[in-house]
Amino acid sequence: FARRLNKMVRLLVPDCDVRFLRSEDGSGKGAAMVTAVAYRLAKQHAERQRILNTLRLNRDQLLKVKKRMEEEMNRGLAKKTHDTAAVKMLPTFVRSTPDGT
Repeated sequence: FARRLNKMVRLLVPDCDVRFLRSEDGSGKGAAMVTAVAYRLAKQHAERQRILNTLRLNRDQLLKVKKRMEEEMNRGLAKKTHDTAAVKMLPTFVRSTPDGT
């Protein structure tokens, strides 16, 4: 009976961990203890979100990053500041569009 019940519970609720306990009265009948894995997954999800929240940037921070990137790219393009720029750039120009030849 325990094997059949275990198999049926796994089919019905695949995201659960199923354990069977023997009854204390010695009757041989077991009680199924079903522990939902969903609680563990929810806890892991909450922990991931907590860590990821520390990496999120607000709008002002994003604008600062954008501004600094633009400044560094401009420094990388300029002849005088190219050597000391954090972002090295190569000035290239498209003289015509490719025609496949």
